[in-house]
Amino acid sequence: MEQTSPKPKMLLSILNQALLTTDTLPDEDAHYVFECLLSSKPTVVEAAATLLVDMKKDHILTVLKKLDTYSDATQRVIVIVACLTDYVEVFSFLLTKFESLQNKEWLHFMTICLSHTDYFIYPILMPRLYTDDVSVKHRYHTLFSKMRFSRIEPYLAMLPSIPHERFFRSVFGNSRIDRVKST
Repeated sequence: MEQTSPKPKMLLSILNQALLTTDTLPDEDAHYVFECLLSSKPTVVEAAATLLVDMKKDHILTVLKKLDTYSDATQRVIVIVACLTDYVEVFSFLLTKFESLQNKEWLHFMTICLSHTDYFIYPILMPRLYTDDVSVKHRYHTLFSKMRFSRIEPYLAMLPSIPHERFFRSVFGNSRIDRVKST
């Protein structure tokens, strides 16, 4: 990739400018961004990954489906950027990956990324709590414990009853859940 394009950062900058005036990139330009994700130069990878935020959902999912083919550093940049998007399918993909991770370092990394996203993932997480898999449930316990309770509290308060109440009491404590129930 670096041999065919002497100035990938400049071309990526031009594509970034184009995204400011259009909804998405043409497929040809999106494929160039995908190629740049394979670069050995971190600055090129970061510039390409930041473009993902404004790209079509299908383009982002294409990159995520090939996540394991990228270097570890590139995978991390892609996950961080994916957590900045607002597509439920992207978060569903990330949560499925989160559930199956074997590497503890990656599990910690994904926990931090997912717990700090601005996207309101709580409704996507709720059905996943119905699992009987103790390991997965523990992962979600850790994930929720890293989230700010103030982000989840309004959602819990608007429900007629708190689903998985015992689970949320174990994560956030009885006093917080009691306070939500009394409002």
